[in-house]
Amino acid sequence: MDNHTQTQTIGQVLTSRTGDKTLSQTKLCKCGRPVEEIVLFDRILTSEFCPECADKQREEHARQELRIARMDRAARMRQSLSKVIPPLFAGAHLRSLSKAVKEALLSFDSKIGLVLFGPVGRGKSFALCALARHLILKRKKVVRVTYEMLCMQIRDTYKQGSRLTELDVIRPMIDCDCLIIEDIGSTTSIGRNESDFSNRTIFVLIDSRLEACRPTFISTNKSRKNLEASFDERIASRLGLFKWIGIGGEDKRK
Repeated sequence: MDNHTQTQTIGQVLTSRTGDKTLSQTKLCKCGRPVEEIVLFDRILTSEFCPECADKQREEHARQELRIARMDRAARMRQSLSKVIPPLFAGAHLRSLSKAVKEALLSFDSKIGLVLFGPVGRGKSFALCALARHLILKRKKVVRVTYEMLCMQIRDTYKQGSRLTELDVIRPMIDCDCLIIEDIGSTTSIGRNESDFSNRTIFVLIDSRLEACRPTFISTNKSRKNLEASFDERIASRLGLFKWIGIGGEDKRK
């Protein structure tokens, strides 16, 4: 066979057809295999990858989308936690509580709530923040407020030029899944009665939430007898529906 004949034969091989494509036109994936072809409206569309690599790319894309979704959920959860739990109690977890306190907190009536009482510095706020974390992680909408701050916010609505009403302030506390009110009774000393303003504010909150079967979690430095005595009969009667949990021990602030 002469050189011309040999060259012609090689040329014929290089231009031999496979279907409608010549081998010289076949596109290869990075792995060396032919790329994936898709027929769409009588047109052949070629991918950058072979079927095997295309499957791997789709799987990796799905994993990346899942990672992004998880990171987004985690970011939203951190935001929800930070709105309710102050930095001082950022480390509050139910696992940090004693077994007795933890079990007592988790055994609350889901339609009523509980009252946590005891002297100052015994960890009532820490315990309620730990409970708040637990509830938020269960996708509950939680609002936490100290009683004095609540009173200040309502009184601000009385100022000239205020665009908010009393109902604007307490509506989110009535409508949330779980409400935490810290330090109820701190505005009056033992043996003194709460003001008409305090009685009206607490009655509206507690009564509205009881009617809606939404739990309320309360902390106080007063005993059950002293707290109920400081409010009127309507509130005292409703406070009697709550589960009362006493916390003692050493002053953790010392």
